[in-house]
Amino acid sequence: MSVLDSIRDALGGGTEAPENDVHYRCEFCDSEFETAYSFCPDCGSERIAEVA
Repeated sequence: MSVLDSIRDALGGGTEAPENDVHYRCEFCDSEFETAYSFCPDCGSERIAEVA
């Protein structure tokens, strides 16, 4: 076990994916993305909704 693994375990972090994976969708062009934007990178609309 490396030093980094020890620190990660002590902080409670791991390499497993988060359980609540949140996606975002543009309500105008229906593009989906994983990062929260203030506007859609595809069409420029500001109508972004969180999708669980």
